[in-house]
Amino acid sequence: MSGLTVHKISAPTLLKAAAAPAVAYEDMTDADVLALGKSLADVSADNLAKIAPEALAGMSISQAKSLKVNQIKALTSDQIGALTAGQLNGFSAGQMGAFSAKQINALTSTQIQDMNAAQVAAFKLDKTSEDQVSSDVLGALNTAQIQALTTDQMMNLIDAQIQALSDTQVSALKATQLTASAGGSYFNVAAFSASQVTALSSTQLGALKTDQLKTLGEDQIVAIGSSDIKGLSAAQVGALSAQQVGYLDADEVGALSATQIAAISTDAVAGLSPDQLGAFSSKQTQALSDAQIAQLGQDQLQGMKVQDLSTKQISAIKSSQIAMFDPTQVAAFTVDQIKALKVPQLQAFTADQVSAMTVGDNSQIATLSDKQIAGLKDTQIAGLTAAQLGAFSAVQVGALSAKQINLLNEEQMNGLGEDQIKALTKVQMTGIDADHLGMLTTTQFDNLKTTKVLASVRASEIKGISDDNIAGLGEDAAQLTAAQVAGLQTSQITSLTNDSFKAMSAAQIGAITAGQAENLAAAQLSDLTDKQIQAFKTTALQKFQTDVIETMSTGGDASSLQVNLFSAGQWAALGTDQIQALKNVENLNTNSIKSLKATQLNNMLDTQVGALTGDQLTAFAAPQLAALNATFVSEISTDAISKLTATQFKSLTPDALTGLTAAQVGALDTSVFGVMTKAQAEVLTGEQVAGITAEQVALIKPDALKGFTTEDQLSQLNVAGLGKAQMASLTGDQLSLMGADQVANLSADQIAAISTSAIVKMTADEVAALKTGDNSSVNQMAALTTAQISAIAGATAQNAAWLGALSETQISAMDGKDLAALGKNGLNLLSAEQFVAMSGDQVKALSTTQINGLSDGLVKAMGEEEIHALTGAQIKSLTIDEIQQFDPEQIALFTDTQIPQLSAQQIGALSADQVAVMSKEQFAAMTNAQVGALTSDQAPGFTVDQITALNTKQLTALTSGSSGVVAHLDADIVVALSTTSGSDTEPKINAFKADQWTSLTTDQIKSLVDVDKISNKNIASLSTTQLNDLESTQVAKLTEVQVGKLTVTQINPSSGNKLSDDFFAAISTDAIKGLTAAQFKAMTDTAVGALTVDQVPNLKKELLAALSQAQTEKLTSAQLTALKPEQTQAIKTDQIALLAGDQLTGLNVTDLTTKQVTALTQSQITGLGADQIAKFSAEQIKAISEDGVKGLTADEIGQIAADKMASITAKQIVSMAAQSTSTDVFAAFSADQVKGLDTKVIKALSATDLNKFTTASFLLSDTQIGVLTASQVNGLDADHVNALAVDKLSAKLIKALGDSSAALAKINNTNAAKLTGDQLKVMTAGQFKQLTDPSKLDTTAVGSITPTQLKALASADTGWGIGDTAGIRAKFGDAISDAFTDAQTAKLSPAELVALQPKMKPVLGTIPTDGAVADTSAVDTSFADVTGTLTAADTKDTPTTTGFTFKLTGSSTTRDATISGEGFTLSKAGTYGTLYMKTSGEYKYVANAAVVDALTAADTDKKDEFTVVASMRGVDSEAGTLTINVTGEDEVTS
Repeated sequence: MSGLTVHKISAPTLLKAAAAPAVAYEDMTDADVLALGKSLADVSADNLAKIAPEALAGMSISQAKSLKVNQIKALTSDQIGALTAGQLNGFSAGQMGAFSAKQINALTSTQIQDMNAAQVAAFKLDKTSEDQVSSDVLGALNTAQIQALTTDQMMNLIDAQIQALSDTQVSALKATQLTASAGGSYFNVAAFSASQVTALSSTQLGALKTDQLKTLGEDQIVAIGSSDIKGLSAAQVGALSAQQVGYLDADEVGALSATQIAAISTDAVAGLSPDQLGAFSSKQTQALSDAQIAQLGQDQLQGMKVQDLSTKQISAIKSSQIAMFDPTQVAAFTVDQIKALKVPQLQAFTADQVSAMTVGDNSQIATLSDKQIAGLKDTQIAGLTAAQLGAFSAVQVGALSAKQINLLNEEQMNGLGEDQIKALTKVQMTGIDADHLGMLTTTQFDNLKTTKVLASVRASEIKGISDDNIAGLGEDAAQLTAAQVAGLQTSQITSLTNDSFKAMSAAQIGAITAGQAENLAAAQLSDLTDKQIQAFKTTALQKFQTDVIETMSTGGDASSLQVNLFSAGQWAALGTDQIQALKNVENLNTNSIKSLKATQLNNMLDTQVGALTGDQLTAFAAPQLAALNATFVSEISTDAISKLTATQFKSLTPDALTGLTAAQVGALDTSVFGVMTKAQAEVLTGEQVAGITAEQVALIKPDALKGFTTEDQLSQLNVAGLGKAQMASLTGDQLSLMGADQVANLSADQIAAISTSAIVKMTADEVAALKTGDNSSVNQMAALTTAQISAIAGATAQNAAWLGALSETQISAMDGKDLAALGKNGLNLLSAEQFVAMSGDQVKALSTTQINGLSDGLVKAMGEEEIHALTGAQIKSLTIDEIQQFDPEQIALFTDTQIPQLSAQQIGALSADQVAVMSKEQFAAMTNAQVGALTSDQAPGFTVDQITALNTKQLTALTSGSSGVVAHLDADIVVALSTTSGSDTEPKINAFKADQWTSLTTDQIKSLVDVDKISNKNIASLSTTQLNDLESTQVAKLTEVQVGKLTVTQINPSSGNKLSDDFFAAISTDAIKGLTAAQFKAMTDTAVGALTVDQVPNLKKELLAALSQAQTEKLTSAQLTALKPEQTQAIKTDQIALLAGDQLTGLNVTDLTTKQVTALTQSQITGLGADQIAKFSAEQIKAISEDGVKGLTADEIGQIAADKMASITAKQIVSMAAQSTSTDVFAAFSADQVKGLDTKVIKALSATDLNKFTTASFLLSDTQIGVLTASQVNGLDADHVNALAVDKLSAKLIKALGDSSAALAKINNTNAAKLTGDQLKVMTAGQFKQLTDPSKLDTTAVGSITPTQLKALASADTGWGIGDTAGIRAKFGDAISDAFTDAQTAKLSPAELVALQPKMKPVLGTIPTDGAVADTSAVDTSFADVTGTLTAADTKDTPTTTGFTFKLTGSSTTRDATISGEGFTLSKAGTYGTLYMKTSGEYKYVANAAVVDALTAADTDKKDEFTVVASMRGVDSEAGTLTINVTGEDEVTS
């Protein structure tokens, strides 16, 4: 059965013969195949393979489903390529699983895309096989198909296949596919290209296993991208190797979170490049752990922005790493970082690093702590620049050790400024060596002097101070210690100025050595004080040059002689040369004179002795006088010897007295006779005694007087000079030798002094001759003593008559004691005249018994003299009757010393009239008991002067209570008592005790004057009623302390009236500060409300915290406004919540704490008003509660500054949005305010809420746009969508908007033109379909549309397909459609491609028409080949002329048509020859020589015609004809 007739056989016949081998299956038509029906499944695999592809394409879907596995496996590539979509879709997963790789590769992209996911999942992939599914096949898989790949398929993909996946396909892979595993291995993500890795989402990346991540190379790591790198978990980041970490580019590094940074392993940290570390943000840098930082090397450390390191990180850096930092980095350290450095770290600084440390503003140097500075190494100290050292603060300089200071060079030392020098401590100075002391400039040394630390310098090092600086010490030499002074060199000692010596202490002077003293000049010592002079050691003084002694003893008076300042020991140490060098001896002071030794005195020059003055001679001490020789005494001038004192005279030896000349004896002072001894008196001649004056006689001691025993001596004695003791010592014999005339001339005192044993030897005439008279000195009668009277008159007492006969003159002449002897009865026998004739002394002499028994007449007869003469005992002895017998005028005569002698009973017995005349001095003299005895009956007689004269203790003695004295004091007295006068610091009334204060009446309270001076205790003693009685002017005087001492009971007693509002309102602004919380709590609410705006700012803040509800509600708006910040902040939140109405407008909202703001209720927020809300800080706005924000009105929102909007939280905005007023409120937002909102806030709002913003204000920032969700964007109305900067919508968001995105449909043409390439390349066909006019898209952005997207857009179901009236080209418009690149259109079918870009359809170029084969008359065995090349071009504005594929219709495809090795792949036989052609268009026509040669001359129009087509990417041109003309010729035979 020939292949030419098989199609004519009927179907039943064919069916019967189907299994027969004689059937020509290759000649079957599609109808034949269809006619086989189910029998097709019975055709052998080999025969099935013979059926032509176009014939097999005729089988039905049911036939396709019936094909067996072995049949499937036998299908040829051409057969598979001819299968329709329906047939393929009919294949089961099992059938598809039978496809070999080669068969799968035969599938066209259209066929593949029409397959379902299950079929693709059945593809047999085996990476061990030689045949592999082609990249084209895998590249044709759509998203659903890609996601259908099983884990086994994934594991069997070879690298080339993996790399063939498009970015879109990669982005569609599920996490389970990416992490597919088998045999301990995971899917080979290492095969991904950079582009593929870029396509992975952050979710996909986040799903990768750590073992997979470890396999990624440099390009792949870089390709992850900054946005997706964020998706890596800490564990994933921790799995990255050092090399991988090093691959991260700047953007990726910048995108790493702090958690990810911290997750980098310590090994991997080593991979971070300096550039990467340098790109770290502050937050990233601070995320590095101590362990990570410890792994960083020098290059890495030098790449870092060190200023971003936290102080904790800084302190954790190893010392070995510290030295790795570049000096410029060290200079960039912040002051806080410098502070964080530990001493070992700081010690690791190199010299260059130390030198790089900054000075000036934000000085690092100035930041170093004491401990850090103390830890600096020697080399570091030495390396400090002068500027750095100059930047040290005083405290820092004080932290340097002496050892460190001793390391400084002269330039460094000289660079230390005033404050630094002044900062040097005693400890430092103790350690500074001589060399460094010598480096100090004059200015520095001057500054050092002011700090008083010189004393700390070691004595051994003091020698280092320059002579100039020593000379400049001046008064600061006083700072030197004694040891330091002793350590001064000769040149230093001689450099000390007069001022320096003048300032030295005794200890310093005492430290001067003999060697130093030997070099001292008089000028240096000229101003020394006595203590300083006396401080010189004797060994040093002995070295003074004689010229120094001469200068020191030269002067016009004693005060000008420095030697007068010498101590006794110093004088005693002077040598003979130094003594004889004394200049102005006459000006030596007594101490100097007394200090001279006898040997020194006797060695004095005659001129020096003669120059001695009387005053100097009087200074001679007894030992000196006792040692004087007669020669010395004889040289004393008469003027000088006249000054000789009695004591000195007594010390003179008889031998010395023998040297006295007559002139010297005459010049002796009378006082010397007072020390004259009995022996000295015995040797005196009568002539010498006669020369003794009465004054001299008076000085002779009784014992010495006894030396006068001869009549010659006594007769010459001037008795007028004898004193009582002398008179008492006279014996009867001496008295008798004097003579009667001498006795008669004795004075009263002398008479009284005569002993009874001597006086009895006087004759009666002598006694009778005793005189009386007014002159007491000669009134011998009055001078007689009782004993004498008894001795003269005998023991018989005088009787009353004898007394009555005494004249007043005689009475007045009697001694008081004599009168006392009269007794009580005798005294009362005296008449009033006799009584008042007594002198005061006589009255005093009266006994208490006599006073106690005075008659009424004698009492009333007492005058001023008698009353004043009364003693305390006498006064006490007065009876009550006697007291009451005194007239008021007599009471007034009592002195202030007598008044206290009265008993309390006597005081209480006084009448009001008697008390009224008493003086203030008398009152002041009263005892406490006397004052306490005063009665309320006497009170009306009290005067202001009397009561104010009482002291504090006396005042406390005044009786209290309603019947007491205090309550009956006149108001004028209260005024006086409460007034502070003169030097008094407080009013006298402060002395009152609590019960006295409570006794004060209303009038008395209102009379209080200096209320501010009333003691706290007394204020606390007042009752509430009394406090309320105070006038406002009185309350205003209360002090802060007084107010603070008011008791809670006073303010709010349990019963009766409370402390009034007026009282509190009258308290001064200063005094109100004294109110305590306890007092404040006790105040009534009206009292709190009555406080003035001037008082309120001075309330303690704790008072505001103590407000009760009632008090809080009484606060006025003005009071709240007057509060200081700390007061407002002290108000508790529950109190804040009570404020309402005008209180809110008065509130200083800027002072509110965040907690207080949180306490504000919705109604309070509303009540605050726009002006108040405008004052809120960002922190306060953030603190408003979710309930509170509901109260924000549109006006209030409008007043919030844009820069504060970032503080609004998501919860707050959600709460605001839920309000019925939210539309108005949101509409009040300005554009700047909306931009100020935090991204979390934007994210929290629904689309409905976002639409409440006006479009004018809905100008979101890029960052805000970045957080919008798909639901938000899709829910926006058209105006709000177009108010967005649509080009800022992220690609992920665009993708998430979905195929039916309402938002995309709302984008206007202006914004459509702003869509970016990144946005377009993620859009689905459905999304593109939503665009109103895609032709408005930016041509550059369109260039990012992917081949897959274009392919999807061209599909019929989008409405853009080739079958639609408004196809893809019409949608995009000509300009955009023509701009699509070949890469973008790569996946379009030919029909789709032409529909999009009709101009790309090829047009054949002119086909050559001159190709011809001509027969000749000869017998031709061959002809010349006809050759040429076909051309083609498209119709684009810039035509494409290359890259076309040329086809030859009818060309054999089953055999190799290559001839002569020339590579022709197409061929077709014509009548006269065969045309060979390459797909590039090159052709060759080879004539069939036999056939052509057989033509005759008549055959002139013969030709072979071949149909050719140009193709570009599957789009064929219109067919053209290539014609080869053949001309015959008759052969000529021979």
